[in-house]
Amino acid sequence: MRRRTVLAAGAFLLLSGACSTENPAHPDTARLTQAVSSAVTAAKTAKFTTEISVGSVQTKIQGVLRLDNAVAIAASMDFYGDTLEIRLVNNLLYVKAPDAVQDSEKPWLQIARDGTDPFSQATGGNLDQLVGQNDPGRILAQIRAAGGITDSGKTTLDNGETDHYSLDMDLAKLGGNLPAGLSSEAVKQVGGKDVTFPLEMWVDARQLPVQTTLDLTPVLKAAGADANSTAKITTRYTDWGAPAEIQPPPVEEMGELPPA
Repeated sequence: MRRRTVLAAGAFLLLSGACSTENPAHPDTARLTQAVSSAVTAAKTAKFTTEISVGSVQTKIQGVLRLDNAVAIAASMDFYGDTLEIRLVNNLLYVKAPDAVQDSEKPWLQIARDGTDPFSQATGGNLDQLVGQNDPGRILAQIRAAGGITDSGKTTLDNGETDHYSLDMDLAKLGGNLPAGLSSEAVKQVGGKDVTFPLEMWVDARQLPVQTTLDLTPVLKAAGADANSTAKITTRYTDWGAPAEIQPPPVEEMGELPPA
């Protein structure tokens, strides 16, 4: 009997050890964000595809990013029925304007985030938030400030094994660092309610993010949106470390915004 008990206990310990190797390496957000941030900083560049779904409206952003002293992004996106080319360089936002707005010889515009002209009013703040959300550093900052890991495990994504983390994000702890598609006005409508929303992150063996998904539906509903309202942002990252040349538009192609 004693021998069987010892063997059973030994088997249990072996199984427990085997199961523990199946768990992701980072049991809390501090260690998770530190490891991923270090890997991202070392890799410096990536390609990304972001799909934003708000109700029946779908928006897609595709591009490349470079992480040096400041984030640089070159991308194209669907925006109110037009396809826009966007560059974020040296903290300045440039847009290749739609045909209805642009000068064919000078199609690029520098967008003021707080500009009073009609084009900046329509695009500036929204584009800045949408483009910035593709920066993994911003997502990690949001997790660091407001996230708590609720579940984790190994899973396969794009034919590769990843660590999958599920987190609850506390809206009140985000401050002004809000996810794309979530305005400060919507947060005000929540009116101090205790609101959380889920975020998922898939991390590869090098500790680089492969995919992130934010589900902002609980925030919309807390703000009084229709019960059927949904909002989700999914970003996929590939080709970490590949060359990525991102420059401001040529000076000779820079146009001027129409007057207010």
